[in-house]
Amino acid sequence: MSGEQYLAALRELDGVRNTQADAVSVRTGRRAELTATMDRLGQRLIEQRDGLNELAHATGLPTVPAHPRPSQPPADPMAEVAVASGEVDTAAVDLDQAWFLAHRPALLPRWRADERNGLIYGIAALISLIIQVLVLVNPAGTGFTDRLWGYLICLVLPLAAFGVGWLAIGTVSRPRLGGEEANPLVKLPRNPRLGMTICLSTWVVSCALGNFYL
Repeated sequence: MSGEQYLAALRELDGVRNTQADAVSVRTGRRAELTATMDRLGQRLIEQRDGLNELAHATGLPTVPAHPRPSQPPADPMAEVAVASGEVDTAAVDLDQAWFLAHRPALLPRWRADERNGLIYGIAALISLIIQVLVLVNPAGTGFTDRLWGYLICLVLPLAAFGVGWLAIGTVSRPRLGGEEANPLVKLPRNPRLGMTICLSTWVVSCALGNFYL
């Protein structure tokens, strides 16, 4: 072997060694990055589990298992970690939503209080109006006393509907967390003016019908 061939072989060997060293450096960097990412995901999962357990304890629901189910080793660790990172982000959003809904009423939790209360008062007022119409179309008699009783019933029923709606709001609009029991300074919104307007409007209808049936 001539000197030039020997130098060329040394250069080729040196290039192979440099390539191997670069490959090892890349693998080491990826391994370190993968380890750091897994550590961050693990810490986030621990925090999410603690948050879920705290929420479950506050609402009386079962807690999260302490140890996850074992899984098979991933074929592509980087791809699996990327998927896991996305799932952890989704779980974080779901956890925030769970805390939000826990502080909201069970009935229509995403509705505003005035919308939900208006619906409750409206249902009570509708039942009241139906009863008023039944009283008007089936009068007990045609005398003055009968007319007076009919108007009194049509006046009392809207007030009763308001009271029923008020009590119903206190039952179905109370959140699991953060209600009056947790903080007495936080009052449950009941919208009494809205309720009186909705319920007493049925009396106007009954008065109009009374001109025909009483």
